[in-house]
Amino acid sequence: MPPDESLEARDATKDVADDARASWWREELRAVAHICPPIMTQFGSQQLLMATQLVYCGNESREALTTMTIAATMWNMLWMAITGAGGTMDTLGSQAHGAGDARAVKSWALLTTCAITAFCVPANAILAAGKEIAIGVFKADKSRAGEIRDCALIMCGSFYPLAATLGLQKYLSVRRKVGAVGLTSVATLFVNIAFHHALVKQHKMGVIGSSIAMVAARAMNLAMLLAYVCVDERWWATGALDEWRSAKAAITRDMVARVAHLSTQGVIMVFGEAFSFEVTVVLAAQLGEVSLGAHMVMLNICTMTFMMGPMSFGTAASIRVGNLLGMRDPRGAKRSAWLITSMSLTFMAGCAFMILFAIKPIARLYTGNDPEITATLIKIAPYAAAFQIFDASLGCCNGILRACGKQAFIAKSNLASLWLCGLTSGALITFVGDEGVKGLWVGLMIGVGMAGSFLASVVYRLDWQHESFLATRAATNVFRGGAAL
Repeated sequence: MPPDESLEARDATKDVADDARASWWREELRAVAHICPPIMTQFGSQQLLMATQLVYCGNESREALTTMTIAATMWNMLWMAITGAGGTMDTLGSQAHGAGDARAVKSWALLTTCAITAFCVPANAILAAGKEIAIGVFKADKSRAGEIRDCALIMCGSFYPLAATLGLQKYLSVRRKVGAVGLTSVATLFVNIAFHHALVKQHKMGVIGSSIAMVAARAMNLAMLLAYVCVDERWWATGALDEWRSAKAAITRDMVARVAHLSTQGVIMVFGEAFSFEVTVVLAAQLGEVSLGAHMVMLNICTMTFMMGPMSFGTAASIRVGNLLGMRDPRGAKRSAWLITSMSLTFMAGCAFMILFAIKPIARLYTGNDPEITATLIKIAPYAAAFQIFDASLGCCNGILRACGKQAFIAKSNLASLWLCGLTSGALITFVGDEGVKGLWVGLMIGVGMAGSFLASVVYRLDWQHESFLATRAATNVFRGGAAL
């Protein structure tokens, strides 16, 4: 072959490879774009539900804000831990869907919902001691502790509808039917605002009314999701529920044990991460109402950006990467993981900019222009902004590793980074260094920075071929009486 023809052949081969690579990125961006916006809408709406409580109570009085802050913190630290059980569906459900095993998806959904519900029982028992916890842990006034307990007990009523809601959301999400999840979450947000306006503003029921409004809104969310699944799967048609009966009958002891194992690991994983942030609320409570109010407002802002950013992208990663692993496409799973991570980092960079330059109007929204809380928020804003970037890596890599079933590993990483390094350094800077609430945010920045960097290095070193093999086995090789299902 003449030299010029050989060169032309090489150029043609390179062009084909470039076109294939560009085509893959376009297709993957479309796939991720289909998943991410509804999930961001879902998590953003859920976090705005909590923010609605603080906004309405904060505009009532500083005392109402403190009461709801403590009650919501107790409730939230337990619910966040319970949601870790839902990560079982991120692993097994997404892998089963990728492998084309529809019955296994339903079986895992049933088992995951049962696991989530089971963890609600001890959570209710803990909140029954809300008064003692408020006084002993949060140093609340005894005159206010009874009201804090009452709020927490009312919000207990939302645990069980939320458990069923989360199970349905996971069932729909792993099958990439995320639009309904996002729309029902937005509808729930507006229902919650309407209930708050009626009970808190019009009927002057204060923090008790806020708690009732939240429970009612959660129940409405479950009703809307059930209605959607009923219509989508035509439950009224003859034989429409036979698939669910078959999925229930196909459940084996091995499947129950697998879900129990993964859900327990997931609860420990999320508890280790979420509870480390809630502990900072306990520490901030030792610094007075101004520090506690500012800390809770900033924590709520950062939780909102986390839920709409890294948590959403991490959930999208667990779905997409899990699907691709189940489809035996390890190369696609790897590419998708890094694509979603880069999107998470970009989103959180924008959030960091917002915290730095828009903290004053945000403070007015939460506190009704309280000058002391606003001044404290301005002091901690730079550290919260840096925190955003590290949180982008932590949340997204969490989702990627959940798709691989590595909940136990994540839990150990969280313990070392967030607790031993982040909380310890934050407490020392706050109380020994006498830096006040600013020290807590320096500690959070250190802990999340270490956790996010470490998990990113773990994702970088993953053996994707091996993970794909394990995913296919875990999702579909379920045995009953010696026969593969």
